Amino acid sequence: MNSIVPLEDLDKQTYDSCEQFISLLKKKKFANQLNDPISIQELITEAERLKIVEKAPFYVAECLFTDQILKEIEVYKTLLYRNSKQLTDTAISTEIREYAKEFIEWLRTAEESTEEDADKVQQNSGSYES
Repeated sequence: MNSIVPLEDLDKQTYDSCEQFISLLKKKKFANQLNDPISIQELITEAERLKIVEKAPFYVAECLFTDQILKEIEVYKTLLYRNSKQLTDTAISTEIREYAKEFIEWLRTAEESTEEDADKVQQNSGSYES
């Protein structure tokens, strides 16, 4: 897995911990358990146990998302929108969600306008064929 957090830059213990977390994450994804609250809690607990809480979100994002991120956000809604009171202060969590909401809406708008532009181009190219 090409990683946002390059594994080769980590010390051996952290490297092994990240590999363990990634393995559990892939196992949960393969079993379609990433929207299950119990599995989500297991991932959080494992990241805490392995002492990689600050790195875990990067690995989760890499595992979940491709170039179809807008569709994938819907698929993993339970995992992504879950408040984690254990890891962040409620005020900070709320602020992050507000910023993320604006960004997600911007992405959605950009995707919709791209689709509309593509439809217009397709319609215009069809009108030239007579």
